[in-house]
Parts: sequence; structure tokens; C-alpha cells
Amino acid sequence: MSQLIFVDKSDDKNISYVSILIITDSNKANVYDSIVKWVKHSKKLGKKKTSYFNNFLTRYSQVLPFIEVSRAFSYFKGSKLPQIIFSTIDAYVDDYTIFVIDDKLVKAFQKRYPSHVIFVEGKLTDKQLKKIMDLADNICNYFRLKKDPSPIWK
Repeated sequence: MSQLIFVDKSDDKNISYVSILIITDSNKANVYDSIVKWVKHSKKLGKKKTSYFNNFLTRYSQVLPFIEVSRAFSYFKGSKLPQIIFSTIDAYVDDYTIFVIDDKLVKAFQKRYPSHVIFVEGKLTDKQLKKIMDLADNICNYFRLKKDPSPIWK
């Protein structure tokens, strides 16, 4: 069964945040259908950002049954990506895995997974992949704002 792995990065002053969202290809439509009406990219939220993320967990809990892995990590900005990010992902990678990666992380993933299909977030044309990447962005920003990954971990 092929996996879709979404990785997003968000930066604060001295800290970088990375979220990992892994779903099976067979659940792609279910995830999309569950989020299409409410997930917005955090840069497009403006003044609604606080209320959006205060309500995020309630909505996100309805999507969780279709998600294999949901994780968020932080590390000092400018340092190397923590090994735990790759070890988390490696457990789900097979010959058919497809990656959707934040533009800032593409080189690291191309180096680590040279034989896999890697889509760059900024160049996505598939509307379902774009929307699910927005969900990964939301997970990353939820962690950045709330500083507690436990409610979003699976």
C-alpha cells in the first residue's frame, strides 16, 4: 500500500518547526473530503488565525481516523534536521511512497530519498495534494503557536 508523506516547515525567531503527515493513498480522497471546506493555509487567515487555531483540534479530530501518522518537531533554526524526523518517516517508506515537501526542505529530501517521487509544495497543481499540504501546514503552525504537540500526535 503506497503512502503519501507531507512535510511542512515553519520558522519562528530562533526555532524551526516541522510537521509530518502520513496517509495511505487509498485515504487521500477521505482526507480531502474531510478538510476541503475548513482547512485554510495559515498565511491566508489574517486576523482569524487565533480563533481558527483555537477550534483546530475539534475539526482535526474528525480527520484523524484517516491519518496514519501526525507528528510535529522543533529544533534550533539553522541547525541540521533532527534524525527523528527521518526515522519517523523511514518506517513508512516503500518503493511507491510519494512525498509532498515544503520548498525549504526539498534538497534534504531529494538527497535522502533520491529514487522517490517528490512534489514541491510551491509547485503543486493537484488540488487534493495542495489542500492536504495545507493541513500539514496547519499542524506545523498549531505546534508553533501552542507549543504542545500531544493533541496532534498520532
